Amino acid sequence: MNTTMRVTLLALTTTVGVAVASSCSEDTQKGAAEFTIRNAVALGGEETLERHGIDVAGDLACRSDVTMSAEERFSVDCTGRTESGEALKLWGSGPLEDDPREPRGTFTATVDGRQLFEESCLGEC
Repeated sequence: MNTTMRVTLLALTTTVGVAVASSCSEDTQKGAAEFTIRNAVALGGEETLERHGIDVAGDLACRSDVTMSAEERFSVDCTGRTESGEALKLWGSGPLEDDPREPRGTFTATVDGRQLFEESCLGEC
């Protein structure tokens, strides 16, 4: 996916997530936050992997969980493949920020079980 499409998709998902979260129940807010962080990490993770010289085949598949309490936090796990067929894993956690387009926390990526990086943010941050 090219950068323009990624930015457009991320802006759209963030707009939808913020609109839904601002006027709904806690369960709906949690779902919107999980949707937004999952997509932001998938897109930012692909950019960060590419910056580290890894060509991602297709899109990362991510699952996320958000804890809605006094200290809102997220965790996320992603999987995928490199263009050469190696297994990719990306996982992380951190505080849920007001603007989740650039997720911040602790993120680790492996390629076929070998650690590639540990970053404090993903994407263009």
